[in-house]
Amino acid sequence: MIVASFLVLLYSIYMCIAAILWQKTIRYKQTNVHKANKKALPISIIIAYKNEEANLPTLIASLKAINYPSKSLEIILVNDYSTDNGPQWLAQNCNYLCIDNTLSPGKKQALACAIKQAANAYIVCTDADCELSENLLWYYQHQFLNNADMVLGPVAFTATDRFASNIAALENSSLVAFGLIAAANGSPSMANGANLGFKKSVYKAVGGYTSHMHIDSGDDELLMHDFEKKRATILPIINSEALVKTQTVSNFPEFITQRLRWASKVSAFPDFKQWLFHVSHLLILLWVGTFLLLLITKNWYFALGMMAIKTICDLFWFASIGSFFTIKSTLLYKIAASNVQFFVLGFIYVLGFTNKK
Repeated sequence: MIVASFLVLLYSIYMCIAAILWQKTIRYKQTNVHKANKKALPISIIIAYKNEEANLPTLIASLKAINYPSKSLEIILVNDYSTDNGPQWLAQNCNYLCIDNTLSPGKKQALACAIKQAANAYIVCTDADCELSENLLWYYQHQFLNNADMVLGPVAFTATDRFASNIAALENSSLVAFGLIAAANGSPSMANGANLGFKKSVYKAVGGYTSHMHIDSGDDELLMHDFEKKRATILPIINSEALVKTQTVSNFPEFITQRLRWASKVSAFPDFKQWLFHVSHLLILLWVGTFLLLLITKNWYFALGMMAIKTICDLFWFASIGSFFTIKSTLLYKIAASNVQFFVLGFIYVLGFTNKK
């Protein structure tokens, strides 16, 4: 009972603080930066793609709609050994610079290949399954002019009508919000390669992706950690007008695979962030274990109380971030997501730990 009460109190305090910090963060968002009369910085958009033929039309349409002077914009699409007709479709439907990854297969290798060819001093990376907002680059310029060496942009996850997809969208949106809060308070903790920018000079200074090229994931967060080691200035974009939209996973196997891939880069995190990751997941396992023990010992009211308070806290949190990330999940999906979240995350953590053995 004491453990259950402690966990409920800890989680309630944590989520309340998170919601307060989120409201504080969005209160100081950058506004109307595209209306400023400033000379456009030279920016290169880099997109690595592999077997993304189905997603390329949406991507290219959003690229064509970008509001930014064409003389200051370069767009490079790099083919990472695709086996579909994506490269052929691009050749027929756009006039952007399309190149092939001349290094070994892999997203980091493809990005490195394109960044090396980029003509401009500022790099913005996104993914081929994304849709960019019209004024996105003005927000990047705004932060680069504020002396940012790296810029972390917001990402919105579009869910289908499937249960797993809605849970993934809510969970991933929460992660992005936590990352923006941390970055806005001077302690960047997360980055997303779907909306990430940096100075090419600082990228070169940290050695690009070389320190973690052997890890499949991490073209975003591990690069961010390398920038941190150089004491680079890392700033977030806090405005929903700069959202990059991407489709989330559609089923639980895909969600588990995605999370295991993300977890594979934790070993390359700084020691403190590794410790934080493991402690947070051990607390999740303690929550799950305590809840199940209460059920087994027929302490129904305590068990239901734990879940009810967590659900209320989560609904309050989802309401806080919902309008910014255009979350469209129904109340039923939000309640379901809250109730299964710790079980799914605990399972993935144990599975990832077991797979290392």
